[in-house]
Amino acid sequence: MNTQTTYLDYELLNQYLEILGPEGLGASVATFKQMAPEYLTEFKGLVNAQNEVEVRRSAHKIKGSCRALGFIRLGQSMQEIERDEWVFTDLPARVEAWEAQLAKDLEQLEHWLAQQTGARD
Repeated sequence: MNTQTTYLDYELLNQYLEILGPEGLGASVATFKQMAPEYLTEFKGLVNAQNEVEVRRSAHKIKGSCRALGFIRLGQSMQEIERDEWVFTDLPARVEAWEAQLAKDLEQLEHWLAQQTGARD
């Protein structure tokens, strides 16, 4: 791991790697990548409908999915939407920032997983 700031829980990921192996963890990452756009579309729809209860519930679901794969800041961002005070006009910018973070964090996770897979060959 290099000295750049990390937004992944490598301890958790290493545990998954031991339990699931590279293929199993890779499958989990692939499932997350497939589901994330669906979750985000649903979330944006709830934001547009200004349904606070459902926005918070959806943020909770997304937070859990993120944390299950070791995404620290993605989970934290959704936890803030789930629990903190906010106004609907602030959410579109927060969602846009989350999407940018998602792309970067997925890239970081996939890079790490590729390194781990190469190290085990």
